[in-house]
Amino acid sequence: MEVPGEVTGPVPTEGAPATPSGSDGDAGYPVEANRGDERGAGRGERGTPRSTRLSARELDALVEAMEGKDPESRRFSMWGLLCIVTAASIVLSLGSYLPRPVFAGIVGIATLVSMVALSAMKNPPAALQAAWWVLLLIYLMSIASAVWG
Repeated sequence: MEVPGEVTGPVPTEGAPATPSGSDGDAGYPVEANRGDERGAGRGERGTPRSTRLSARELDALVEAMEGKDPESRRFSMWGLLCIVTAASIVLSLGSYLPRPVFAGIVGIATLVSMVALSAMKNPPAALQAAWWVLLLIYLMSIASAVWG
């Protein structure tokens, strides 16, 4: 019995030929999961087994994995962004008083130290990661200025 809106025929996969090739008539097409025959029962899009039920142990492992990544630490506020931009402008203004190669060296050392510090953290806040990328950008700009300036 057909349900309205249900696809009953084979649906080609991405990159599959428009007409089936082979003798079985389903080559190049996914096995349908909603058909009641033995070919597609309990199978995923490409005929791979799929599990819809999780054991309590698997569910606990998923919950622990999601709790390990605190969503609050992955965000940064406008205040954090303001602090990053302010610190970057102060670093660049102090760099105007130093010779260009010396400034590039100091910023390079600071970039290396901050990279090691962020790597040592288990779950660094997003604001610190953004600050590191800004420091890396300042370092690349100072190298370009020291070489071509």
